[in-house]
Amino acid sequence: MRLTVITAISLSLLTGCATNQYYSEDELYQRAQEAVEAENYETAEIELDSLAENFPFGRYAQQVELQLMYVELQQNKPQSALLRAQRFIRLQPDHPALDYVYFVRALSQFEMAAGNRGGWSNAASKRDLEPVREAYDGFARLIEQYPDSDYNNDARTYMAAARSIMAEHQLNTASYYARKGAWAAALSNAQAVLQDYPGTRHTQAAKEIAIEAYRELGSPDLAAELAAS
Repeated sequence: MRLTVITAISLSLLTGCATNQYYSEDELYQRAQEAVEAENYETAEIELDSLAENFPFGRYAQQVELQLMYVELQQNKPQSALLRAQRFIRLQPDHPALDYVYFVRALSQFEMAAGNRGGWSNAASKRDLEPVREAYDGFARLIEQYPDSDYNNDARTYMAAARSIMAEHQLNTASYYARKGAWAAALSNAQAVLQDYPGTRHTQAAKEIAIEAYRELGSPDLAAELAAS
């Protein structure tokens, strides 16, 4: 999904660049484009970096930065893509492709948080949630600022994945306290899943923990009420 979207912009807005100072700017640009189209991303990055170095104020300078973000993501370098996107937003706040850059920024944060390119790893829910929230907020910001962006459908998909991982984190915490017999803490975390992340695949498990917690805490009526809901 992500590859299709970003490839589209790479072939229309972006294109290629450089490896050798003895080539003209247009020649370097074409060489890089050929590498991108061939999905030879390591070579493409070399070509693009060379063009940026030899023609830092050339006609393709901004396109080179945009395409480098794409190439870096293809090589599993989300941190580099994130830094490049942040710099681009700061330096080019009115660029017509800024929605793409916001998407790259959030996607880079998503992949860094996941620690598993292309999707969330099972272990991701046990990690610090702050990067996950940053990615979620980044996608939300894209949708808010660019309601007609071509990237919004993908952004919503990633937001749903982020919600699921945050719900799983909360559920893991509830399960931990339940195993320890700390039922008040277990209930609090289970309720957080039900209230903050309704409709995720973790809802039923959280509900079961909450019901058990109510019973253990001496509130059978509340347990019955939740079970019937």
